[in-house]
Amino acid sequence: MGGTIHPGILVEKPKIIHTKTFSCDNDHPIVWYTFDEDNKAMCGYCSTQFIYEPKDSYVNKILKGSG
Repeated sequence: MGGTIHPGILVEKPKIIHTKTFSCDNDHPIVWYTFDEDNKAMCGYCSTQFIYEPKDSYVNKILKGSG
């Protein structure tokens, strides 16, 4: 599990997505979403949170952190 534990609550880290339109199918019917103007979205079925990050930005962040 990749989340933070609070008393009685597990808070999962948001999933980083590199496309503006994406799907979620975590033990429920597949649903498609498009990010809002804040580049955030949440699945209406499972409450998984998603954040949009352009792929170039994400790769640059990873490369800077590895040096």
